[in-house]
Amino acid sequence: MNQVRVYRFELFIFILSLWIVSECFPNFKSRIPNGDKIPNPCVPGQIWHAIGHWHPVRGVERNQFGLDFKKAGLIYTVAFHYQDSDGDGLTNGQELNVNLTSNQFYMEGNPLSHPGICEPVASEKCRKLQQFRCPPPINQNSNMMRNLMPNFPQGNPFG
Repeated sequence: MNQVRVYRFELFIFILSLWIVSECFPNFKSRIPNGDKIPNPCVPGQIWHAIGHWHPVRGVERNQFGLDFKKAGLIYTVAFHYQDSDGDGLTNGQELNVNLTSNQFYMEGNPLSHPGICEPVASEKCRKLQQFRCPPPINQNSNMMRNLMPNFPQGNPFG
């Protein structure tokens, strides 16, 4: 009986942690125009979900865009719009494909590039600007995915 409670508690904690992670990122992405469509500079055709961080899906160390956004009070401001957080020569607004007219922001389409990671990543200019290296691709067989999954014993704990 106690084992069943432990399994249920582990399952509850696991589901709660997934909910917390899934709720945190969208909150910040929704404060940035086109924040939910940032292209992954390492894997064409994929989205970089943790826009203000060096890892595409986990909120590990912030990149300069994330640091600048925090300095802006977690609000997409006019000054932040005109910053070039990653130093690649394009403003945050240009990379996000956001236009500013009469202090109103509007999106002109999908983002052109990642505003927190200099692109192309392997270029000499970007290597000099930042020490970023693309993380290995995430797949379900990776150690990271195995570590995220709860370790339930084999068999039916309710049987």
